[in-house]
This record gives sequence, C-alpha cells and structure tokens, in this order.
Amino acid sequence: MPGSGSLSIFANRVTTLTAGAKAELAGLMRVGQVTTATSSTVFQSTDLIGQGDDAFDGWFVSVLQADNAAPESELKPMSDYVSATGRVTHTAFTAQLAVGDWVVLLRPEIAMLGAVDTAAATGAVTSTDLLMAYMKQRVTQGVAHRTYKSTLEHIVAIPGTGADLTFPSVVVSGLPTGATLISVELALTIGSIFDTSAAENQIKTGTTDSLWIKASGGAWGTDDIEALVFKALSLQTASGAYRSGTTIWGTIDVKSEVTGNGTYNIASRETTRTKGVEATGGSLELHDVTTILDVWWS
Repeated sequence: MPGSGSLSIFANRVTTLTAGAKAELAGLMRVGQVTTATSSTVFQSTDLIGQGDDAFDGWFVSVLQADNAAPESELKPMSDYVSATGRVTHTAFTAQLAVGDWVVLLRPEIAMLGAVDTAAATGAVTSTDLLMAYMKQRVTQGVAHRTYKSTLEHIVAIPGTGADLTFPSVVVSGLPTGATLISVELALTIGSIFDTSAAENQIKTGTTDSLWIKASGGAWGTDDIEALVFKALSLQTASGAYRSGTTIWGTIDVKSEVTGNGTYNIASRETTRTKGVEATGGSLELHDVTTILDVWWS
C-alpha cells in the first residue's frame, strides 16, 4: 500500500533535505504527497499549499511513486492550481492517484525532456510533445541511404543510329518493411571508352538520348520512365583511341518506378521511346559498364 516500503524510503529522503536545498530546488520543482485523490484529473496535497493561485501555469505533474502501479511514472501537463487547498488539475492519468502517492510538479523546461518510456512522436513538431519523443522519432524514422550496383557489363556499343540497347539491371534488396522512399536516382559508371570509327566520336548533338528504367515485370513503352539523359557531345573520344571512363549521374527522381525491393531493368529505347542513344561516328564502345541506383529512405 502507498506509504510503505520504497515509498517510506523516498519520504525520508525528502523530509531530510535541508531548508537551503529545498529553496534551491523550489524554482525547478515541488514535491508533495497526495492527501486527497478526487479523480484521474484532480488531486490535493497539503505539501503544495500556499504557493499562490496559478503559480504553476505551464508546469507538469509527474507521479514519483504509486506503489508500482499506474499512474506511476506518468507525466501530464497541469491546467490549474488552487493555493489554499493545494489542489492540482491536470490532463488525465491512466488511473486515479491514491492517498499517500508521491508527485512532483516540474517546470516545463525540465518536464519537456520526457522520460525513458516516453513514446516516439509522429508527424511534425508541436509545442506539447516531449524532447524524448522526438529523439525516438529521429532514431526510429531517421533517413537512411544505400547504393545498389549492377553486375559488370564488359561492352555496350553505341551505334550511329538509335537502337534498343540493354544496360545491366539492378537488384534492390534489404529495404526494411514500412520504408518510405525519399529519392532514387540512376547513375552510369563507365570504366573506359574506345572509338572504333574512323573519326572523332561522341554523343550526337541535337539529341536528348536517355536511359529508361522499369520494374522487371513491366513492359517497355508503358511501364518505364526516363531516368538519365545523356548530354550532347559528351563522352568525346579521339578517332581509334581509348580514353578514361566516367560516372554520369541522372537528375531525375525515379522513386515512382523504383518502389521497393526488386529487380529493375535499364535500357536505351528507340522503338518505344525514340530515345536510343547515338554516337556521331557510330561504334563508340563503353567498356566495363555498371549501373547504380542511389536510394534514400526513412
């Protein structure tokens, strides 16, 4: 029952505080033992008498000890304080206090820190949620990032006239259940470039050739979306020469198509999109090609 065991130990510690220590703590908190338990929203404590009506506007009440039962450890905002009787009105606890329970009134700066068992917040920041709630929200719903790479394709030859070219597919795996995609972008990594034509070679000017992406079960021309656009005159290579490779990052967010774990096909499409990538001299070989999906989620 309240008043026995660990409660009596706590009571002894409170009563043995010096007057100076109590005065120093007074600006941060007030401790009291419940003398009248009216309802789940109202109690009285003679320890809290005489502080001045509404002295605790904006404060919180926390239950320090309730015989290891509800509402022990609960924290609720106060709405009224009556100085003459030590009566406190607050947001409802899950259970009514009992005579002999111990409570502490806390300044909002202290109370807003929350407790270890404070539930994680949801949605936007409010003026009433506790700091601990938002810390848990950030931990459990923080932003995560991973890059998913395809297997290596040794040669992809870009022709002089647009055609359907298959690039390596990417497998996305390990995204947690309930993950919300923030952004997904495609990148193309090329180890080296070799020109097999008889002239300087590069991506054709006046074109908007691109790579398209779709889920493996979808159809080209209906279920794919544009993912990466080649810049005209890029990948310039001298006649009959090799040059070092590069990485091209797309600037299109493709999360509307890359929606979660699965296999995603990537291609340059001429027959269905008239966007087949073309080289001015034809026969521009891309060596050691890898495609990458850069995925951010929360």
